Amino acid sequence: MKVLHIVAGLDTGGVAMLLYQYYSVIYTRGVVFDFVVHEDSKLEGRRGRFESKFEELGSTIYRVSPKKEGLSKNLKQVEEIMVSGSYAAVHVHNEETSALYTMMAKRLGIPTRIVHAHYAYKKYSFQRKIYSNIMKMLIKYSATNWLACSQDAGIAMYGEKGIQSPKFKVIHNAMDLSKFEFSSSIRCQVREELGIEDNEFVIIDVGRLTYQKNPQFMIEVFHSIYEKRHQSKLLMVGIGELEDDTKDIVAKYGMEDKVVFLGMRNDVNLLLQAADAFVLPSRFEGLGIVYVEAQATGLPTFATKENVPAEAKVCDNLEFISEKCTADEWADMILRKVVDNKDSRHSPLQELVKAHFDINREADALLEIYKK
Repeated sequence: MKVLHIVAGLDTGGVAMLLYQYYSVIYTRGVVFDFVVHEDSKLEGRRGRFESKFEELGSTIYRVSPKKEGLSKNLKQVEEIMVSGSYAAVHVHNEETSALYTMMAKRLGIPTRIVHAHYAYKKYSFQRKIYSNIMKMLIKYSATNWLACSQDAGIAMYGEKGIQSPKFKVIHNAMDLSKFEFSSSIRCQVREELGIEDNEFVIIDVGRLTYQKNPQFMIEVFHSIYEKRHQSKLLMVGIGELEDDTKDIVAKYGMEDKVVFLGMRNDVNLLLQAADAFVLPSRFEGLGIVYVEAQATGLPTFATKENVPAEAKVCDNLEFISEKCTADEWADMILRKVVDNKDSRHSPLQELVKAHFDINREADALLEIYKK
């Protein structure tokens, strides 16, 4: 059975990681994932980081022109791929513009047409909201399955009534929990490799350096923490268009030796072990799997109350802080939580399994959708 996924790209985003987690489990079960990716100028000619990983598991990657450079050309290229591929299902991850491809797949007679929502709490202009609502109506008309990474992401895409439909299902951003189980020996090893002293309080932020992830505010929060506790360090994991702006703020505060920009890493599960707290003040998320990953390693975890779904909280490790709070208030809450957390660090794996974040169990749910 062949499934065509239509994605913005397969580089650093959570969608690429999510699909790789699932495909790593089900590629041996008679399902082949192929991908349509849109050309991304930010890649500067290089391939997305996950492309070769998928190809090693049998996927074919098709690159098409971006919609903004010519919608008709984009649609023609995607249609040629759909026609030539003999796909049993099309699975689209382009939020409301997914309607363009589910409408096409319906016209071409592809039986299973899936839209997968990954964001909630996005703010639109008046004109964009009208366009978005029209596209969402077309999704309901043309898609056979309405998926989302959380209830809130589902409501944002399909509405309150939509999530009551039998077409709707939450597909959790599950993972291989064994890779995130806390180990004191790994913690010591990674801290030594990064040159972190035993008495240093380490915060980690994992996310693209983009508007959504709010990295400049993260630096403001860390500056407040640093003023209260000088033996502190911040690890920033990720890349993005705001990297230079974020580094400028670090330089303004003279914290170049306290903020470490690690770029893109393949060992986030190990880096989380080395930290003492995880902080990511996002402006919007569909779920935010990295919050779950941080909790899996036993880290005190902090997220924006208004912008991250409640489902991201799987245990008492996660605390929500209002977006209305100042950077100084964030700093006080983080330090208080970490100081008050006197219990020995451990991974809440059973809570994660019960909350449907075990990839070995959750892959069956996605496979069932494709088979039906």
